[in-house]
Amino acid sequence: MALSQAHAENKTIDISGDNTDKTAKTYATALTIQQGDTVNVLMARYAYFSSTISGTGVLNLYAGGERGYLGNSDKKWNEWGNYTGDVHMWPYKQNAPSASSNNTKVSQVMAHLHNLT
Repeated sequence: MALSQAHAENKTIDISGDNTDKTAKTYATALTIQQGDTVNVLMARYAYFSSTISGTGVLNLYAGGERGYLGNSDKKWNEWGNYTGDVHMWPYKQNAPSASSNNTKVSQVMAHLHNLT
C-alpha cells in the first residue's frame, strides 16, 4: 500500500490597492497556518491586518504602502499567542508606485509587529 505524501499549502490573501486613508482595507479572518504551509498577505497602501493567527507555518507580509497596520483601527493588536511560525516582511512596490519609500513602509509594519511582543 502506497502512503500519500503531505503537501505544503500556499495561500495568498490579497487586500492590496492604491487606496487612501479614507478607504483603508481590513482583513480580520482567523488563520491557522500549519507546519509546511505559507500564507502571503498582499497589503494595500492603507490596510489593517487584524487576523487571529495560530499554527507553525510561514507568514509573509507584503507592505503595500505607508500605513500597513497589524491590528485594527481601534488600535487593538492581533492575537498571535498560539502562533510560533516565522514571519517575513517585504516591501510590495508594485502595489502603489506613488506611495512613499518602501523602506519606510516595511519599517512601519515591523514597528507595529514589535509592539505585539
